[in-house]
Amino acid sequence: MSEYKIKTINGKQIPEHRAVIEELLGIKLNKNQVVHHINGNKKDNRPENLQVMDGREHSRLHASRMAQTPEKRRKISEARKGKPNTLARQLKDDQVEAIVRALSKGASVTAVAAEYGISDHVIRNIRDGKTYRDVLDKLPEELFPLPQAKPRSRGSNRKLGIMEVTDIRLRLRDDRTIASTSQLSVLFSDKSQL
Repeated sequence: MSEYKIKTINGKQIPEHRAVIEELLGIKLNKNQVVHHINGNKKDNRPENLQVMDGREHSRLHASRMAQTPEKRRKISEARKGKPNTLARQLKDDQVEAIVRALSKGASVTAVAAEYGISDHVIRNIRDGKTYRDVLDKLPEELFPLPQAKPRSRGSNRKLGIMEVTDIRLRLRDDRTIASTSQLSVLFSDKSQL
């Protein structure tokens, strides 16, 4: 049984609050539009109690209303401190051990992730000791250290500092001869020019 009142229109049953808004606005709501009951009473379908919003906005609204007080969050945090978050775990302890063994034998992160049907980042977090630490602590030491990924070269993708950005803006304003980003990279590759 639905929490909402149901209305039958042209032989089709729809929630009454959607029918009220569609009739009031003279449009058919699409699937991602939600009708919110302002006073929280799902049976109160007066037009002044209804508000149309998208699904994401509606979820955010309800999440903020159900948010815990800072004191409650602190108590929960204190109670859980030092304990693994077993509710969020995707893998059993024996699966984590098998993953560590596969990685220690040189299997790639992507291959192991595909084998277990999970994302690469879960495997990388296990490899890096960021998750499942309680399980990793019980494993034999000969499995460690696990092979790490080679650091990626950041190359020319580094972020510019505020002074560099200001200098680029001033040079562009004063010197219209710079035509491309490759000229900029050459111009600023030598720190002595800054």
